[in-house]
Amino acid sequence: MNMKKKDPESTEMTFFEHIDALRPHLVRGVMAIGVIGLVAFFCKSFIIDTVLFGPQSPDFPTNRMLTWVGAQWAHMAEWLNSVLGTSFDTDPETFRIANDRFSIINTSLSGQFNLHMKISLLTGLAMAMPYTLWEFWRFVRPALTPKEIQGTHLFVFWVSLCFFGGLLFGYFVMALASLPGKLVLGWIVLMGAAFSIIGTAIASLARQ
Repeated sequence: MNMKKKDPESTEMTFFEHIDALRPHLVRGVMAIGVIGLVAFFCKSFIIDTVLFGPQSPDFPTNRMLTWVGAQWAHMAEWLNSVLGTSFDTDPETFRIANDRFSIINTSLSGQFNLHMKISLLTGLAMAMPYTLWEFWRFVRPALTPKEIQGTHLFVFWVSLCFFGGLLFGYFVMALASLPGKLVLGWIVLMGAAFSIIGTAIASLARQ
């Protein structure tokens, strides 16, 4: 029985076939972002008042740690001043960033609503990131060799870990640098930096 040899080029997908295969993954990813963003929109009080403006509270974990550090430094500074004759600041309040109170001023008619929408969208993008990456992985996986699959099967886990680790570092450390008055802007910049990490990871995967 004669068997025809299959042309390997016939199995390659065209550009538009790739777009057609990518479409359902994009739709599911956008739907996940939209659903989480909608939930965040209706959780305005928690997202904005509790989470976003949390770093300005004296009970914020980083602020409590800085208060403790300030108290320890005050004792050390007093000892250094008495022994070495230095003039270090011994006021523990210097480390209390949350003492700098601020208020948000709306300068446009739709500014408050636009800010609410932006925060909801950013929350949806952040929280849906693992699922979106998983959809991307499902799209790319059929084109990978078994060796490449073995080397990248934890792609979603590691990229998500780095992404949320960056967000937590920004929230508990870097966000304090944006006080007072620029907390929202600081969050947007930090989100951009976190997404750049995602892009770098995807580019590294593509080069393998």
